[in-house]
Amino acid sequence: MKISTFTIATDPVSMGFPVFEAIDSFLSFSDEVVIVVGRDTEFFCEKAKQISSKIKIIETNKWPVSWTYDVMTYHLNVGIDNCTGDIALKIDLDSIFPDQYSQEIRNNLISSLSASHSCCFDRLNYYHGFGFMKKCGDTFFAFNKSRLDSLNIKYSVGSPSGSNVLMIDGKQASHARITNTNVLPRNYDDTFCTEKQGVTKYFHWGIAHEKKLGRQLLNARDISTPTNFNIVKNQWYNGKRKKAIMSKDSYEHPNVISQKLLNTHKNFI
Repeated sequence: MKISTFTIATDPVSMGFPVFEAIDSFLSFSDEVVIVVGRDTEFFCEKAKQISSKIKIIETNKWPVSWTYDVMTYHLNVGIDNCTGDIALKIDLDSIFPDQYSQEIRNNLISSLSASHSCCFDRLNYYHGFGFMKKCGDTFFAFNKSRLDSLNIKYSVGSPSGSNVLMIDGKQASHARITNTNVLPRNYDDTFCTEKQGVTKYFHWGIAHEKKLGRQLLNARDISTPTNFNIVKNQWYNGKRKKAIMSKDSYEHPNVISQKLLNTHKNFI
């Protein structure tokens, strides 16, 4: 079976994400990697195209600086529409699969989707200097696209409760869950970002979340002023610190990120 992995990107290098290591990990088990780029002011598309002929770049130029969850949902659905594989897998560009287990990842996907329309991966969130925290969720999902197409069953990405999840026939999909730690994606979110990158990303994600909930807290601030920047910075650090302290599990890092980890000194305490 052909596996298409799809993801979305918006100036990802400027956000401090380990994007090229993530792409390399996707390529290790995928027949096709679809990247939907909402905004690119840093020549990311040009660089990504040079990595492999298996990469398909879709540029929309439809991701504003102040965005909403609907913008994300739109771009994820563009990703699904451009997947040509039997299996479509959604993943984030700050998450990295353990490429040393590429065949095992592929086998787990094919096995899970031979008995179910869809499946999802748990994930391991990493906090440098501490460890991993395992998190369950439905946002890293895969589905048997060719089977659903043959049965004329409709599918899309939707966000009925905030997070973007797979919808099948208008309802949130119920997944078979992949929990084997060898194959779970490792999320490196803020591991390699600068303070400014982390605070700026936290700020815009927070605004998008507040808009989804009909609130206005962060949205009332202007982080170009030192006072407001420091207020948001403290919120970001406090949230990361609480999670870091609880992250005590030890798991194997993907080979593609090992060298980069040796050169980072991020600590949220």
